[in-house]
Amino acid sequence: MLTLADKLPYGYYVCNMQKRIAYILLLMTCCVVLIIGLQFYWNYSNYKVTVSNLKKESNNALVNAVKIQQQFRRDQISSKIKRLMSDTSFLTITCNIDNRDSNTVFVINDTHPRFKEDTARKVSFYKAGINTFTKKLRKITPKAKEIFIEHFIKNLKRDLREGIIYYYTQGLGDSITAAINSSKFDLLQLTNIYKKELISKGINASAKIVSGNIKAGSSFFHTKKIDVSLVQFGKQDVVYGLLENPNQYYLKEMRWILLGTVLLIIVVSTCFYYTAKTLLSQQKLSLLKNQFVSNMTHEIHTPLTSIKITAEALQNHDIEEETKTEYLSIIQHQTDKLIALTNQLLNKARTENFEIDKIEDLVLDDLIRNVVKPMIDNGTKFTYADNKLIIKGNKIHLSNVFSNLIDNSIKYNQSSVKFIAVEVRRHKAMVQINFMDNGLGISAADVKHIFDPFYRVTENDTHNVKGYGLGLNYVKTVVEKHGGFIHVKSEIGKGSTFTINLPDEN
Repeated sequence: MLTLADKLPYGYYVCNMQKRIAYILLLMTCCVVLIIGLQFYWNYSNYKVTVSNLKKESNNALVNAVKIQQQFRRDQISSKIKRLMSDTSFLTITCNIDNRDSNTVFVINDTHPRFKEDTARKVSFYKAGINTFTKKLRKITPKAKEIFIEHFIKNLKRDLREGIIYYYTQGLGDSITAAINSSKFDLLQLTNIYKKELISKGINASAKIVSGNIKAGSSFFHTKKIDVSLVQFGKQDVVYGLLENPNQYYLKEMRWILLGTVLLIIVVSTCFYYTAKTLLSQQKLSLLKNQFVSNMTHEIHTPLTSIKITAEALQNHDIEEETKTEYLSIIQHQTDKLIALTNQLLNKARTENFEIDKIEDLVLDDLIRNVVKPMIDNGTKFTYADNKLIIKGNKIHLSNVFSNLIDNSIKYNQSSVKFIAVEVRRHKAMVQINFMDNGLGISAADVKHIFDPFYRVTENDTHNVKGYGLGLNYVKTVVEKHGGFIHVKSEIGKGSTFTINLPDEN
């Protein structure tokens, strides 16, 4: 009883297999595209974050660096003014309680006023009280003077932070102004501070501080401009940070991640390529095997049917001796065909996983002539130059190799005079054997596959020649097992040359 599977046509299975492979390849393609897309998206997002962080933090680092240096300059100015205030030849500091609340008031006077009219008008002085100072002094003491100077310097630092200059007295005001004017920003120092700030924020980019205007067309990244002067009014000292190009910085910082991404894409793409190639190769091999089984079934069925019919005729009928002999010849012929077929199958089975044994010294000329002699008919012209070379190998397998190649040269040749030439020579520590013919030739597309198992050329009426696509695969396997290699040159209509290279043991 036939099952549903038996009733379904062969084409159904082929179509179903092709659909499944197409679905698998489609899913694999989607996965690969998705992985690559995610990698590009992640790297692009990371690029934007990295560049944005570089721009933001480089500006913040410059602001901090300028603040640090400005504070350093203000401290220097404050120290200079503090020394001047302690100098009695420059300033005279007194105190009194001549006020409504009788609190101690400190008075600063220029010891040597610049203008005499200021002395006459008594304008070259400054008064100030200290809320936290509770002692009532009519005469200043060293301790009280020290406290007042510290209080004054504290207020001076506040004023300097705000960028304001107060003229407490003419001499003191001029001295503060002169100290500020002489306090120039140090470009090298600011650059070093800036680099430290960048490192503290995780930015390892090459950078420097530049003063003046930004040059147009520069390929570097420019931070915002910052005024480094200490006063609000007057000439500004503008600086900005100059860093390497953000793209270059990103490539430098993320080089290992980018390299990993590239390697991942290469690995995924390579896996996809080889998987797809393997699937398609397996599909092709499966189709070739199915075709081979179909051909083989037909080839086996035909001689078996002929043998069965002939045997039944001999068994059931009284046949003349001459006819009986003819029938027995038919049985013998069909039996020989079956034996030849099974030999090919056995050779293929043996070459799937076998090692060459019974290695012996072989006279190459004798081996070739013994193979050629029973195969050449009157319609074939054979040439061979004697060359007494000795090789090491298995006699049976090498004989089968030469027999296959010569048999193909005869079968696939439609010339009126078939020409076969065998040439043997030494070439680069190898024994080279060339089998040349004037047969149909093989196309470049088919040459790539003729050594594949079950593959048969279907052009130029070669499908009319019986075969199973196993001969050349067997030839290639045996040659490689002997440590050699085989290649072919062919042109449609001009013939083929099969070249076997075997190790020269002499």
